[in-house]
Amino acid sequence: MKACSTLALTLALGLLTPSCSEAPPPPATALPALPEFELRDVVAARIAALEAELAAEPVPTDPAPDDLAEQVAGLVTFLTSAKGSLVDAAFEDVQRLGPVAVEPLVALYREELVRAAEAPHTETDTGTERRRSILRLLGDLDTPASAAFLAEVASTERSALLRSTASWKLAGLGQDFVVPELLKQLTYEKDPDAVVWLVRALAAHGNYSGLSALNVLVARQGPDGPANVALWELARAAGYADPFELRFAWDAGDPALEVQGRSKRYELALWRRMQTFTEFQLRGVDDSRNILSSLGRESATTLAAALHDENRYIRVHVAQSIGRMIRRGEEAAPMLAAALGDPIVAPNAAEALAEVSSTRHFERPPGFDAYPPLAFAALPGRDPGLRLAAVRALGVLGDARALGTLRELAQPGETPELRQAALEGLVLSSDLLDEEAEVHDHLRALGAHLDDPYVDPGSSLRAMLDWLQREHAAAAPPLGAADAEDVPPPSARFTVLAEALDRWNAWAPNPYVPPTSAENAGRRAARLAIVAATVDALESGAAALAPTPEPAPDEEAEETAEPAAGGGPVRFQPVKDE
Repeated sequence: MKACSTLALTLALGLLTPSCSEAPPPPATALPALPEFELRDVVAARIAALEAELAAEPVPTDPAPDDLAEQVAGLVTFLTSAKGSLVDAAFEDVQRLGPVAVEPLVALYREELVRAAEAPHTETDTGTERRRSILRLLGDLDTPASAAFLAEVASTERSALLRSTASWKLAGLGQDFVVPELLKQLTYEKDPDAVVWLVRALAAHGNYSGLSALNVLVARQGPDGPANVALWELARAAGYADPFELRFAWDAGDPALEVQGRSKRYELALWRRMQTFTEFQLRGVDDSRNILSSLGRESATTLAAALHDENRYIRVHVAQSIGRMIRRGEEAAPMLAAALGDPIVAPNAAEALAEVSSTRHFERPPGFDAYPPLAFAALPGRDPGLRLAAVRALGVLGDARALGTLRELAQPGETPELRQAALEGLVLSSDLLDEEAEVHDHLRALGAHLDDPYVDPGSSLRAMLDWLQREHAAAAPPLGAADAEDVPPPSARFTVLAEALDRWNAWAPNPYVPPTSAENAGRRAARLAIVAATVDALESGAAALAPTPEPAPDEEAEETAEPAAGGGPVRFQPVKDE
């Protein structure tokens, strides 16, 4: 079966792209079929091909000396006790031995682990230092085997010092295939120093997804802590003025951060991650989604190729992963549009296409236009699941041409889910609406619509919070104004929006205690009241919000408070906040 041509699809949808800034709703008559989408064995075939190519590569055949094990053990002992310039001699000797030294070094490390496990209470600093010396020597041997073992240590070693050492040495190797394993460990790492070295190792291999973890640590450690030092060093090394500029560039998919010429082993590691989507193991699937969605923009086309795989779970989870890449996934947009012809993955592809193409936070990406295929999928008569996903996607896209469709579907009489999606889209697109009164009308309608028992309020509340945050940012005084002597007092609008956000955040659930249904209902009602009070205050010009429900004191807050810096997780999975 011949694959659908993205160019043909775009041309076929050309009539849906009018010259004016806002398009009328597409007609409901003469509904054409979506092009078919070819499915085949992609992931397993690509893994087999890459494994064959790597197996055919020449392997160094330098003969190993008969006393190799003794020499390696002697180097470890020497490095453990060496001081000053004598340390260099150990590294010179291991370089002289070359790659043949990797296997005995790894074997010696495992022996040390067994010894420590057999007598855990007698573990000494000398044992830890010997293992650290082995890692330092392995880090001077730039081979796939040494990198694979260092990545294993960075993920499994009980000692945070040794995990940090392994990440430190990985930063100096040219083995980029360790990136997925380091990304996985970053999700679970609890030690602050180990987090910093993981992020540095990832950055050395062109991946800056760890910046958010460093920001968490900065909030605990302050500006003088190692996390903030690392942030500034990474930003300047990458050619950016500050960490904020680097973070924005990474999320925006700045081509300057795209890594050219990823290795075959890197690509193989990605395909193996995608293959885990065939397993019925939720933790593994979730890990793989987190890893793949944290990759750089150079990996988007590799992931997009898997959308053709014959396994439905691979297709669905890959589409979700690409969507979470946001703008770093924009190179996958044409394939996501073509995947709208696959009934299984089409709803996920529609949502992912909007995420990677959205103009709500970034400028419109050059090249592919995501509006026509999404409008095509939102036509009446489409599969209900695809149509609902396409309408949600049009709201996320941030394109004025979608306003006509969203306004029509926001009227009473549509199915509850479609009307909810349209109202959410109009709230998310409030920057595109000419009249603030219309935005307020949509907010009120959305709040009233949540009384319908057939709709999930979670996405609507997130849209309302997004609106509050954007309006608050727009009303904020200019940066640096606080330092001016003649700075005017904050506007009434800014005061109202700041108070609304404070009240909203006061209703955040305790991330360590699952809420009851009654608590969720109370939180939802309180937040809807906050939005309603905010709209009323903005319309009347009031300088303060009317009273709204207040949360009850959390009696368990002190018992479940987050541990002090260095003792708790850098990331956690909070309870779902409606």
